[in-house]
Amino acid sequence: MKKTIVLLLICFAFKSSFAQLEKGNWLVGGSGSFSSEKYNYGTSNSKTTNLNLSPAIGYFFANKLAGGLKPIYSYQIIADNSGFSNNSEINELGISAFLSYYLLKKTEPFNFLTQVSYGYLWQKDSSSNSEDSQDSYEITGGPVYFINQSIGINLFLGYSLADFREIEYKQKRFSTGIGFQIHLTKK
Repeated sequence: MKKTIVLLLICFAFKSSFAQLEKGNWLVGGSGSFSSEKYNYGTSNSKTTNLNLSPAIGYFFANKLAGGLKPIYSYQIIADNSGFSNNSEINELGISAFLSYYLLKKTEPFNFLTQVSYGYLWQKDSSSNSEDSQDSYEITGGPVYFINQSIGINLFLGYSLADFREIEYKQKRFSTGIGFQIHLTKK
C-alpha cells in the first residue's frame, strides 16, 4: 500500500511537467497489444488470440508531429473447435512507417495521440508450413500521460486492415494496448 501511495504522489508531483513535442527532437518507445477474435461459421467455430510487440523510433518534423519506423513482431494462435484439429501458430515479422500527432497543447501533462501507419509483414504458419506477406494499414488513438518531460505512457485503441498478397484474404482487427515513449531533446 505504501508503494502505491508513493507512486501516486510521484505522478502528481510531476503534474505540471510537459513532454518535449518540439521540432527536432527524437522519440523512442514501443507498444504492445493483445486482441482476441471469435469466428462462428456453420457447425464450426474458432478463436484467434494475437500478441503484438513493436518498438519505435521517430523524429519530430514539426511541433507535435512525428514520423518514424517500427519493427513489428506478432504471434497468433488459432484454435479451431470444428473437430478437424486445424489449430495453428503464426509468426509475423515486419517493418512499419508511422506518423503521430498530439492533439493538445504541448505543455499539458495529459495529451491525446493519434497515429496512422503502413507496414509490410512476412508471415509463417507452422501448421501448414506456408508463408505469405501482407500490407498492413492501421489507425490508432488514445490518451498519453507524461510522467515527466521525457517519459509518456499511452493507452490506445486501434483498427487495422491486413491485405495478404499470396491468398485473396483481408483481415480487419480492432485492438487495444499500452505503450511508452521517451522523448529525447536536442541540445
